[in-house]
Amino acid sequence: HLVKNRGVPNHIAHILQFLKRKNILQKALWPSPPLEPPLEIDTFLDKYTSFMSNVRGWSESYQAGAKKAVKEFLDWNFPSFSEHVLSHVNGKMIMEYFASNATINLHKVGHIRVFCQYLHGKGYCQMIPSLIFPSRKRYKLESPPKAISADSVQKILASCDRDYPDGMRDYAALMALASLGLRVQEVANLCIADIDWRLARIKIRKTKVGRERVLSLPEQLGQALADYILYGRPNSNLPQIFLRHRAPGGVFTPKSLHSMVSRLAKRADVQLPTGGCNVFRHSLATAMVNRGVSIKIISDLLDHRSIDTTAIYTMVDFSSMKKVILPLPGGEK
Repeated sequence: HLVKNRGVPNHIAHILQFLKRKNILQKALWPSPPLEPPLEIDTFLDKYTSFMSNVRGWSESYQAGAKKAVKEFLDWNFPSFSEHVLSHVNGKMIMEYFASNATINLHKVGHIRVFCQYLHGKGYCQMIPSLIFPSRKRYKLESPPKAISADSVQKILASCDRDYPDGMRDYAALMALASLGLRVQEVANLCIADIDWRLARIKIRKTKVGRERVLSLPEQLGQALADYILYGRPNSNLPQIFLRHRAPGGVFTPKSLHSMVSRLAKRADVQLPTGGCNVFRHSLATAMVNRGVSIKIISDLLDHRSIDTTAIYTMVDFSSMKKVILPLPGGEK
């Protein structure tokens, strides 16, 4: 019966873990498996991802992807791993790995490139030439980012049922995405201590570009956050603002935010041009460009490293223009 009901075994496991943490279950009823010493490669990868997380602000999901890609690379080259073998990493070894690995993609290539930079910086090996790593040729300003109209954004916001705690959370999280153009990881990392209510400011913790910034807190977003914290947020010692409202609780993760956006867009009958939460970021930047806001101001708000990245929002969307362009007089057929 339990197997047929998906999710029930997970709920039971979480309940048992909770009882164990509260010392309600007797230890005799909960035998602990014998602990095995961690492998040297796992210890090294934990040290590597921890260092990069502190230096470059890697998210947990990015750490997991990097660790998996690097572990596959090390396992293929060094079946018996120890830190001293890292001195043998060179360009020929990397090229042979790329050539023999049918599942290699640009994400894995990027992870291995960053890993080699780390090895060189720590003195494990010589510098690897950048030409070793294949890359997709990208043309700057090749197409404008996908965005939705302000009316569509309001429809999705209106689909949040703020009579319930989880609806208050969804509305506040959407407001953070739509009004400040935050990245999904930045919204998930927001903490109560990051908000300066007196000065109407909010601190955005470092994520993609590895730096923090302080933004003005819009009144509507501040009100949504205050309502959720005071009347909707579960009682928890966690520092993050947005929490899960279902068992086992915990932090509202980026994956949960993506699922929430898809669910609310479907409820509002809004077709998103692209998956994920970045559509609100693109929509905000596009709307600001249409209002004549300075590119420098938009770049600072979106936390772009280069103003060239922001300049893509100034492009003309020719596919959309075809729908509204008027024909030449006398040219109708």
